[in-house]
Amino acid sequence: MMKLFSFPTWLFLCSFLAGCEEPIDMDTAEYLSDAVVFEGVVTNESVPYCFRLTRPLSLSASDKSLYEGIDDAMMVLTDVTEDVKDTLALVSSYHSDWGGTYFHYYNYFTQANDTLWVLDGRVRPEAGIYVTTRIRGTEGHSYMLDIYHGSKHYQSDVQKMEPALDITGVKYRLVDLGVKGKKPAPCISFTNPPGPNYYLFDHSPYSYRLSDNNTQLYRLLNGMKFWTYSIVKDDYMEEEVKDFIVADGENAYGYGPGWNYFASDSMFVLAQTISRSCYDVYHQMIDQLRTDGGAYTPAPGSIRSNISGGDVYGCFRVSAVSEAGVAVDR
Repeated sequence: MMKLFSFPTWLFLCSFLAGCEEPIDMDTAEYLSDAVVFEGVVTNESVPYCFRLTRPLSLSASDKSLYEGIDDAMMVLTDVTEDVKDTLALVSSYHSDWGGTYFHYYNYFTQANDTLWVLDGRVRPEAGIYVTTRIRGTEGHSYMLDIYHGSKHYQSDVQKMEPALDITGVKYRLVDLGVKGKKPAPCISFTNPPGPNYYLFDHSPYSYRLSDNNTQLYRLLNGMKFWTYSIVKDDYMEEEVKDFIVADGENAYGYGPGWNYFASDSMFVLAQTISRSCYDVYHQMIDQLRTDGGAYTPAPGSIRSNISGGDVYGCFRVSAVSEAGVAVDR
C-alpha cells in the first residue's frame, strides 16, 4: 500500500526545497529594450580607432543572428591628459562584388574622406561603427568615453594607458596539459614593471599587424564564439619573467586547456596592458563562460561594465600593444 505524506511532512519538504533556491541577478535582452553593447579600444597603434555600438541579442536569437547597430548615438572620446575631445564620426560600409568590405569615414588630419577595407568573408557591412582620427593613443595619457543615446548618458571610468609590455623572448615548446598529455604552446619572457599590472594576451600563427590602418578594425569585427584572449595579473611575478605559458583563451563550448594550441611554421604573441577595471569585467565574462551549473561554479549574473549610466555590456579599454614572434622548427 502506498503511504501518504502527512501535511507537516509536505510542508517541511516545500520549505526545504524553497531554501535551496538561489536568486539569480540576470539581465536578458528581452527585458532590457534600452540596453547597449559597446566594443572598442584606444591603443598606441596608428589611427583610426574604431568602436561599435549595438543592441544585445535576445537569449532566443539564433547563432546566425546579427547585432542591431545603433547609428543615432553621439560618442565623445576625451584625452583627459591633453583636455582634447573628439565627437566620433559614423562609419558607412558596403560589401563589394569581389568579396571585400569597405568602410568609409572622415579623416580629421587629411580633412578628407578616407576608406578602410577588410578582405574576409566573415566580415560584413555593419551599422553602429564609429571612428576617431583626431585622438591618438599615447602611453601615460588617460582617456574617457561619453555615450549619448536618446535620453541616456553613459560614461566610462578614466582609463590610463600604461607602458607597453617589454617582451624579451618568445618560444614554442611542449607543455604538460595533464590528461591531454603534452602539446606545443607559446611561451614568452618579459620585463614586469613595478605593479600592480594587468595584461591581455593572445597568440596566432600570423602577425596581428596586418597593415598600418586596418589592424584595429579587423580585430573589432572578427569576433566569434571563441575568446582567444587570456587575462593575467602580476601577483607573485618577478621583475624578469621567463617562459610564461600563454593560455589559449576561453570558448562557449566547454573545450578544455589546449583547444587553441596548434602546429604552425610561426607563432606571434600579442600583449596588451589593461586596467584593473577592465580586468574585472573580463574576469566576470570568463566566470560566465565557465559556469556549468554545478555546485562549485558561480551562478549566472549580470556582468558589471566600467561604463555607468544604464544597462551597458562590454567595457571601454585603453591598451598599449606590443608583439613578438618566433619561427617554429617542426
